[in-house]
Amino acid sequence: QTRGKCWNQLNNGYGSKNLTRWYYNYGENHCYFFVYKGQGGNRNNFNYRDECMEECRYPTQYFVQRRTQILNLIKSYRSNRDMKKGKSKTKLLESKV
Repeated sequence: QTRGKCWNQLNNGYGSKNLTRWYYNYGENHCYFFVYKGQGGNRNNFNYRDECMEECRYPTQYFVQRRTQILNLIKSYRSNRDMKKGKSKTKLLESKV
């Protein structure tokens, strides 16, 4: 997923280079410059601020603004899934008795 990189934390990488790059901070919904060392790091690493903003800001902003709702949906899904697993184990045990 292309936009998945926008959720990566800042990582300067390693090496001897000092390259000006941009990364997206999803908590602040903004792109900031940083010094990339030339190797390693992660994909949240853009050559230009406009590129960073275009790729990350608006799609990610949707999720940031609805974070609580999304987390509640995930929690509900997991709870329902776990209950279903529990019921199927109970049925299996009852059938063996």
